[in-house]
Amino acid sequence: MHNDVLNPLKNLAINPKSNPSLNPNECQGLNPMFTISLQPKNPAWAGIFLFDKDDKLIGFISLPCQQVLLSFNAKGEWTGYFARSAYGMFNEFGIDGKWTGRFLCPDSSEGYNLFSNDGEWTGEHIK
Repeated sequence: MHNDVLNPLKNLAINPKSNPSLNPNECQGLNPMFTISLQPKNPAWAGIFLFDKDDKLIGFISLPCQQVLLSFNAKGEWTGYFARSAYGMFNEFGIDGKWTGRFLCPDSSEGYNLFSNDGEWTGEHIK
């Protein structure tokens, strides 16, 4: 919230509302409704997984490009996306393009941890 480089409200280059190349609603190649292979229910899907603090599977993450990660719930329904900011971090946005305030931070072993807008770890992590 206090870092202008990481905050999409202050850095328009990392805000999908002002940068259409990061917005699945503007870029069909990033939109799982147009690019079916991005949906976890598709047999050709290749992605990573979202777990809760108890390592229970709670969602799926598709990787359409290096700048955007698509988020799906455990039922395979599209719930939002993450846009890369800086330092390997990603900001979370709803399908409507509104920033949730939450962000992904890389962990020490090729995954990510999800933090609230207060900087508290949510317990959710991606592997």
